[in-house]
Amino acid sequence: MHLRSRNEEFYQRSRIDELTGLLNREALREDFEAYLTKDLCVMICDIDQFKFYNDTYGHVQGDEILSVVSQLFQKHFGYTGVYRYGGDEFLVISFMPHDGFQHHVEAFRKQLRALPFETLQRHPTVSGGYTWGACESADSLRKMFAQADQLLYKAKEAGRNRIFGEAFDVEKAEAGRYRMATRLNKSS
Repeated sequence: MHLRSRNEEFYQRSRIDELTGLLNREALREDFEAYLTKDLCVMICDIDQFKFYNDTYGHVQGDEILSVVSQLFQKHFGYTGVYRYGGDEFLVISFMPHDGFQHHVEAFRKQLRALPFETLQRHPTVSGGYTWGACESADSLRKMFAQADQLLYKAKEAGRNRIFGEAFDVEKAEAGRYRMATRLNKSS
């Protein structure tokens, strides 16, 4: 009984990002199939100019910002899939209907603006993109990721500190997927 309990504890720890307490990429791989054949909202966000905080205030302050923003994501989207997708990048996969999800996005942004970061010259902001619609297959879910990522980059190009959303569109997603692959190849 004790061994089974310890194994379950280790399993749960393997799914959680230690710094943020959010689900990690391993958890996403395991959870992936649970999202298929469902109506979803998929959002990708990151902290605007996060490198500035690490370079100006040090990595301890950067980690604190990551932790605070992660807690806020957990608060607003915690009953759905909230993942630390990369360094300062977050992925939210939700079964909420679009209008409810939009409400949570706005509440998240409002509360982020209200957080007390008195010791910082610049208040942390988040940019993001999300899409909603029917996820019919693994390929659909990957395309939803690509479209959300494309919207994230549009938000950044529009001046950051915003989250854009639009209905899932396979053609737009294909274009975003191609751009994502191109970016990844250039960074390799």
